[in-house]
Amino acid sequence: LNIDAMEVAERLQKAYHKWEGEIAVALKHPNIVQTFDFGFDKNQHYIVMEYVDGPHLKYLITTQDPVWRDNRIQIVFQMGAGLTPIHNQDMIHRDFCPKNILVKSDGTPKLIDFGLCIPRRRKKRWKWDRSGTPSYMAPEQVRGQAMDNRGDIYAFGVSMYEVLVGKRPFRESSTREGKMQPHLNIDPAPPSMHDPTIAPGVDKVCLRAMAKNRDQRYQTMDQLLSE
Repeated sequence: LNIDAMEVAERLQKAYHKWEGEIAVALKHPNIVQTFDFGFDKNQHYIVMEYVDGPHLKYLITTQDPVWRDNRIQIVFQMGAGLTPIHNQDMIHRDFCPKNILVKSDGTPKLIDFGLCIPRRRKKRWKWDRSGTPSYMAPEQVRGQAMDNRGDIYAFGVSMYEVLVGKRPFRESSTREGKMQPHLNIDPAPPSMHDPTIAPGVDKVCLRAMAKNRDQRYQTMDQLLSE
């Protein structure tokens, strides 16, 4: 684990008697990297996970790899399927993005990195904590409001957009604040504006997942994936 992840793990361990390894071991799904063991030895946290024979999804998108390009819809559906059991166990991931999804050589995405994962019932305790990847943060996360699973659904929508068209929905900024600002007040263009082969129904799902008002988003991943 890196230093930031270790700090989060220690905070989780103190507050909830859980940390990243314990959370990951409990998650069993074909689209989540399997964790076999975890512990603390010689002042170091360690996690033993399955080997994935491929890079993260962001790399595949950046390099225009055929594994991404030829499997975009399947990847979108499967990465959503990987997020669902996290929510079903009453957890919030808080850092869902293509860099936290490894892709096997056969195109199967595997969600990783549970260092920022928190129990949904403790969400108020983490107000004003804007940890995570700024380019995927929901408006309520940018504002430092209490998070729930709909914040992850927003991040899924941004990630879905990037997988579909090969780039994120908003113009990039070099600063953390600049990356977060568009999520507050700029509406994204439909994905089909960048790729006319994308069906209107896919546009609808992606844009609803990214609604600024979380009450207007899908309320669960099960609801989104059933569309």
